[in-house]
Amino acid sequence: GGAGVDSGTALAVDHRTIGAEPDAVFLVGTTRSTNLPQVAGAAQTTGGGSLSDGFVARFSEELLLERASYLGGRSEDSAAGVAVYPQSHDVVVVGRTSAPAEQATVVVDRPFLVFIRDRATGAVVFAGQIVNPS
Repeated sequence: GGAGVDSGTALAVDHRTIGAEPDAVFLVGTTRSTNLPQVAGAAQTTGGGSLSDGFVARFSEELLLERASYLGGRSEDSAAGVAVYPQSHDVVVVGRTSAPAEQATVVVDRPFLVFIRDRATGAVVFAGQIVNPS
């Protein structure tokens, strides 16, 4: 982590077949650090400027940091869960933001699903799919 308070909330392991790329471990959580370790290829290299941001980090089979990225904007954000699809090896991160809907910006490089849940009732109020993010 960085110089601030960092907490991991979920882990996922990417199990690949023998002869393919090595296994990877993904860690997500919340950070108050402004200096997370950076490795080439990070999607977001600086925090969003709020009290906290989410983060995702990829570690090699030997648990060496391969990539880390902030996940957040101007409001408080956190990453709460992570999963790896076994067939495609796509990584899915879920979390929360305190940003109003008009402030939320998402940068993606592949198709994904999005769900918005009402905090008070737990009901899903929006579900959508981004098919072609480019």
